[in-house]
Amino acid sequence: MCKDCENGAETRMPVRRRIKLWDLDSRLHCAIVGTCLTFGDLQRIVRKLKILVPENTANYSLHGFFVGAAKGDIENKEIARKLHKLLERNHSASINMARLMRDDALLSAFWDSSVKAGKIPGPFWTILTSPYASEELKDRVYGEVHMLSHIEGATNRKGLLKAQELERQNGALRDQVAQNRRRHFTIISEKNSEIEQLKQELLAKDIVITQFEAEVADLGKQVESDNRHKNQEILDAQQLQIAEGNRYILRLEREAQKRGLEYSEAQNRVNILEEENSKCARELAMLEEELRRAHLPICDNGDCPIAETGDLDLCGRCVVFVGGRSNQTPHFRSLVERYNGTFMHHDGGLGDGQMKLESALSKADVVFFPVDCVSHNASRDIKRFCKRGMKPFVPLQRSGYASFRKGLEDTFIGQLVNTQTS
Repeated sequence: MCKDCENGAETRMPVRRRIKLWDLDSRLHCAIVGTCLTFGDLQRIVRKLKILVPENTANYSLHGFFVGAAKGDIENKEIARKLHKLLERNHSASINMARLMRDDALLSAFWDSSVKAGKIPGPFWTILTSPYASEELKDRVYGEVHMLSHIEGATNRKGLLKAQELERQNGALRDQVAQNRRRHFTIISEKNSEIEQLKQELLAKDIVITQFEAEVADLGKQVESDNRHKNQEILDAQQLQIAEGNRYILRLEREAQKRGLEYSEAQNRVNILEEENSKCARELAMLEEELRRAHLPICDNGDCPIAETGDLDLCGRCVVFVGGRSNQTPHFRSLVERYNGTFMHHDGGLGDGQMKLESALSKADVVFFPVDCVSHNASRDIKRFCKRGMKPFVPLQRSGYASFRKGLEDTFIGQLVNTQTS
């Protein structure tokens, strides 16, 4: 290697990584979301990530939500990553143009030419996330965009509304085009499958025709042969009878196999029904016992936490049950209220939202959840919230009535007996 090449290798600048959205100063997030993304882009992220946003949410509220999510905290990390990925994809042309610009002079010239050409969003995002742009250049770019937004808001409000409507329509058209493309691709794939199937069938028929023609030729030779071949014809007839008998035996074997499978399935259904019947019988016995005990007299002594009948007094404590089956909720509520407690239920995320779960957990004195009928996310949130709030939580092995009643009595009777003995 020559000396010039060696000197060039020594002075070559190392390539730096582009700055992530959540690593930028949070004061820049508002301008980035408002300038570099459309409301159509934000709506698509809402649909793709299934974010719970009210139907009539104002654009300002949607903008504020994504500005806060851009910080990339634990709860919004996935949203921040999706925003960064969309910004990089939407403005890839500007990013590629400035990829080799590694000082303020080149980046500043690139920004000035883009402003003159009316191309603001792509260069704005490119310079703010460039590892080679100085803080002074970023402040200048941010200030100019900030002032442009004020000027545009003061002079072109009607144009902005029209642009937003056109952008919404454009987003809807893009979605419709994408949907049409997917539908057409599905139709073409189905047609190609049908064509391929027809080709296979045609090839199979050609093979059958070839075989049939060969058989006809053989039969022609047999007709022209001497009467000495009559014994061979008798033998062929016998072979045909044997083949027919073999096919009949094969059909019988297939029918017997089918009947055996049907018998096995029926036996499995019988076993399942017997197990469910046993489970229902156990729960019925428990309900009958609860009904019998409901008619027994309740202890009038306010200082007695456990009545002589075996019932306990929850003293107004709040019991929260997360998950389970909705048809069991009334029975759980009746049991807790009969024990002088209050009952709250959350379905674990099927219909009830995260805010309702946190509200219920904040009011709970104890939380129950069945590990066989609750989502992993809800189970994780329950454990995290209860440990943080120092609230007891009880995972149940099953979601049935008997399991809940046993867990309730084991939890509170143990606490109350310990309280009395102490």
